[in-house]
Amino acid sequence: AEIIQRSFKQYVKMKVVRKRMREMMTLAREKRIADRKAARNAAAKKIQGQFRSKRARHNLLLMLQSLYQTRTDPATGNTYWFNTLTNLPMYHMPKLFASA
Repeated sequence: AEIIQRSFKQYVKMKVVRKRMREMMTLAREKRIADRKAARNAAAKKIQGQFRSKRARHNLLLMLQSLYQTRTDPATGNTYWFNTLTNLPMYHMPKLFASA
């Protein structure tokens, strides 16, 4: 009877250990899935931010191109930029063109 009782206790312990292992494996799997999802979301946000930055630079360049017209001085043949808003010429390229 004592041998059977010891065997039963070992059996119960093994069942508890197996159950705990299954729970731990399930938690680990869920964590991996959540980590992958978080990494995917972070990558998507980064790509979206890069696209928005590129679009903003492009829109700035379009705005500057509509604000400044490139003209050529007929007397010297040199290029200058004419600001259509202020009606003033600039003999050096606007700094914003270099950064856009």
